[in-house]
Amino acid sequence: MKRAILIRLSIGVLVLTAILASLLEINRQNETVIGPVPATLNINDPRRAELRRCQEIGQAAMHDDACLTAWEENRRRFMGPKPASNGGN
Repeated sequence: MKRAILIRLSIGVLVLTAILASLLEINRQNETVIGPVPATLNINDPRRAELRRCQEIGQAAMHDDACLTAWEENRRRFMGPKPASNGGN
């Protein structure tokens, strides 16, 4: 009698394992594969070169007019145009 129970339990475990493996495979097939995004980096960009130069000169860049201009342009491009004021309301 004990042998019959052991066989039934083994078959049950095998069936559950097969069902679980099937569900995992179905779920895996629905996943979208996201590959690496190619960098569209323009190495010849003078603005990037100026920002790199400002980074390399350290604190002296805080008093360099070219660096201040490059940072302002970079902020403008990143943040977008400033919102228009509505006349002090």
